[in-house]
Amino acid sequence: MTACSCGETRAHVIARRRTADFRDVELWSDGSVTGRFGHALPGVPIARPRSASSLALALRAGWLFMGEVEIHDTDDLGDLYAACKWAAARDGLPGTVRARLADDAADQAGAGDA
Repeated sequence: MTACSCGETRAHVIARRRTADFRDVELWSDGSVTGRFGHALPGVPIARPRSASSLALALRAGWLFMGEVEIHDTDDLGDLYAACKWAAARDGLPGTVRARLADDAADQAGAGDA
């Protein structure tokens, strides 16, 4: 693994946030998004990128996630992370994350009507 911008070569926490229902969330330099002390979050896979391009994608998704996580509850984290990964692979914009979440919610509401 390459060194972080801070110079550290081992994985370490680079950002901390808290969900709307007060669950701690951490973004790691290796692209992993976890709960406090590195514990897995419900519905959020722990990224283990093996190439520079996959690390960049994981970090982009992680930063998008960290930008949105404070307005979401723990129950929403899996959907939020999936939307962030999807957006990171496209244009990497927060608006794209929100649009994806809105589309998914509309699809789920429509499925409930059927």
